[in-house]
Amino acid sequence: MPDQNQETLPTNKILNEEKLTTPIRPHEQERVTIPRFISNRIQDIRRFLTHNPSNPERALEKIAVLDLPQEKENLDRLIDYGSMTQGLLSHNEEQFTRNLRAVGENLSVNEAATALARMTRENHSDVATSNIGDAIGVLNNNLNRRRGEAGAPLNLTAEETAAVADFFSAIRETLPRIRENGRESYVTNGLHNLFRGNQELSVMAADLIGDLLMSEDFYTLRDNLSLVNELPVREAATALARMTRENHSDVATSNIGDAIGVLNNNLNRRRGEAGAPLNLTAEETAAVADFFSGLREMLPRIQPGDRDLYVTSLHNLLRRNQELSVMAADLIGNLLIQADNSDRFRESLYLTGHLPLREVATVLARVTRENHSNAATLYIDDVISTLRRSLIQQHNRQSNSFTAEETAAVADFFSGLREMLPFIQRNNHEKWVTSAFEELHREVLNRNQELSVMAAGFIGDLLITRDYDLLRRHIGFTDRLPLREAATVLARMTRENVSHNAALCVDEAITTLDANLNRQRGEDGAPLSLTAEETAAVADFFSGLREMLPRIRENNYWAGIAFPVNTLLGNHPELASLASDLVTEIWITPAEDLTKELLKLAPELPRSEIAQLISGGGEETVELLQTLRQLNFLNESLLDISSAERRDRLKRLSQLSKGKHGQVRMRIITHIFQQENSQNQSFLSMLNEEQPDFDIRELPEVFNDQAIYDLISVLADNPQVNKFQLALLLSQTSLTHMPQDLRGKLKPIIADVDFKIKPEHGGWWLCNMAEPRLATSMENTAVVLVNGSLLVKFDGKFSALCLQNTTTKEGFTFLEGTWYSPVDRKTRDIIKRSFDEGEAKLTLEQAEWALMRNLEDDSENNIASEDILQRAREFAQNLGDKLPDTMRGISREQYRESRRENG
Repeated sequence: MPDQNQETLPTNKILNEEKLTTPIRPHEQERVTIPRFISNRIQDIRRFLTHNPSNPERALEKIAVLDLPQEKENLDRLIDYGSMTQGLLSHNEEQFTRNLRAVGENLSVNEAATALARMTRENHSDVATSNIGDAIGVLNNNLNRRRGEAGAPLNLTAEETAAVADFFSAIRETLPRIRENGRESYVTNGLHNLFRGNQELSVMAADLIGDLLMSEDFYTLRDNLSLVNELPVREAATALARMTRENHSDVATSNIGDAIGVLNNNLNRRRGEAGAPLNLTAEETAAVADFFSGLREMLPRIQPGDRDLYVTSLHNLLRRNQELSVMAADLIGNLLIQADNSDRFRESLYLTGHLPLREVATVLARVTRENHSNAATLYIDDVISTLRRSLIQQHNRQSNSFTAEETAAVADFFSGLREMLPFIQRNNHEKWVTSAFEELHREVLNRNQELSVMAAGFIGDLLITRDYDLLRRHIGFTDRLPLREAATVLARMTRENVSHNAALCVDEAITTLDANLNRQRGEDGAPLSLTAEETAAVADFFSGLREMLPRIRENNYWAGIAFPVNTLLGNHPELASLASDLVTEIWITPAEDLTKELLKLAPELPRSEIAQLISGGGEETVELLQTLRQLNFLNESLLDISSAERRDRLKRLSQLSKGKHGQVRMRIITHIFQQENSQNQSFLSMLNEEQPDFDIRELPEVFNDQAIYDLISVLADNPQVNKFQLALLLSQTSLTHMPQDLRGKLKPIIADVDFKIKPEHGGWWLCNMAEPRLATSMENTAVVLVNGSLLVKFDGKFSALCLQNTTTKEGFTFLEGTWYSPVDRKTRDIIKRSFDEGEAKLTLEQAEWALMRNLEDDSENNIASEDILQRAREFAQNLGDKLPDTMRGISREQYRESRRENG
């Protein structure tokens, strides 16, 4: 065991602290052992050499008195270290290079880093700056020797770590001189090589990398940015934030897209597998947030041409790191506010798709208040659509639940839209607001009353537009507002919109409020219970209509207020007292004006009958006129009725718009009769556009009304006039208790079968070749007669012509001269199998059919539809029980397969 006073010194230890050892005095030597004395002297000599490497002779004099060969050898090595260090201060290329190589080959990590740091600080020659990359390489080789095997830990001591850090610090101090000499790329390349094998050192070089990002050379800065890839997240974000704030050159702004991409790569490495959590520390989060803050400050300096890459890089970053989007919200807002053209505005708007709802609404609210440019108003529809998508996503995630902060942000957005609306209108972009708000209204506001209330003020502003088409669409936005808000904004319209078109849209306003009241009432017959605030708002609306009456009369639109008010009060008689003054003024209408209105609706009526029709006075006359107006598509049929019956028939038909489903029923009937052709798809597309929330399966319930029987009865008097409309009504109206007079007109076969009729099926339709192909099928006997009344053809689309009116046991009627197609797979397979097996006639108890269209003329063979129906009936009467074995020289199954079209 060594003596406790004996000190064993490491042979390669270089002490870097100041000279602290006090010289040994003679009287102190007596109190210490010789080994301890020698040890202290050796430490003094080493300290001397460390701080005076250029004066080794003095060290030799100090050691000459010591007879210690091993220590002398170690000190000789130390003297060599001093000589090499001194050599690194040489301005001679050859001498400098030789000593630099010697440092790499002979010195330890601590010695090499210390020597290189001194060289960097003290050698200001071009030789030193030209070899700075080699100097970093020397340290790299030294560290690799220390590490040993690739992948092994480096495990630097505290002294070694400090020495390496001091070397990086020295490079920072001399970087301006290195730049002046055009040698910055040497530093970059040297660091790349160093970090490739020693990435743990990158943190020590973080400040140096930050300095390198101040470069004003385009390609050098781009190379320097790649060094940031070597840094951990916090250090990388910190260095990049420095660049955004301190590097004001055009080079920095041109490379900002790459800077964002570097951080993106860094974060992706941190995340690891796609979908794994990022889990940033508080310090990392703060550093990334500071980078986004720096990007905001830098934004005004970025040239328009560089912003595209900026936005693209930011989009890629947020797409892969959604957790960071909240930090970037203010930056995205600035991008949108400063967007200088339409394309850049729209590209920047896409970035909001990464944000949560509160941030989306906040950013978009800023846009509405701070960017009133043509670009922002042109793409206001995209702004509104962005909020709509965010609201839908939030609804899907949280079942329509919104936090107080989210609610406040959305409310602020609608408030901002109100401020922006004058600029939108000035730039003639209001139509884009309307289109986008219709989608927002249909998909979000209809389902969330809290949000619809927030939008009420904005909807009220939209009602002041002077454009006729837009105003009618804007009025539709009130239909899902709570009653008080709906009545309030509509009252605003009556008073503040003094345009000609506002008077022409008054009917839409009254009808929309009527629908709102119907929802408020609930079930038909239930009492209408209004709060004091709702009652006051409805009364104010009636008052506004009364103030509007002179303008309505000026525009000759008396019917536009008289008819809807009459309907509304008929549906809600409880409100009559609120509208009494309005009604009194409406009814005060001269007989000559009523006569003009009636002639406008039914010009063929004789004058004597007009006088009879208006003889009942104001309210009754308005009821009749309104019915004529609503059913103007029936005027031709109504004129065929005797004048004695006409008044009674009109009175009964007026009930179509009454009751629980009255308004919906009236709109659907109007759509049915507005068609220009007999295809079911025309009706359905119109219905879907006008009534998007209506479920087609509810038609039997909506049509379950005595007034529908009266309508069918009118149509049945002349079935050729509105044949498809009659077929559609019959397919969806149960005539189980068919009135006797209607039974006498239709003369249907009452079939004890469970057949269903759908008004459409999956977009199926029938082209005008159905009639010629029926002729071909009959010519080849390629048919099957189902239940004696449905003749199925096997040429072209798989469809059947109804030969005779047939009512099922549930009361739904197949109309003769109309095409239907079987839709359920079982029925289709049974009919095809019957054909393949040669059975010409088939009886089914259950089946589901889709109404296609009515029979049309065969233009190819020049045959009228009435003749086609008659030929088909005669063919069915003469059809035997069996089909021929072959058709056109091939088997029935081969014929069917070769002639079929889409099933």
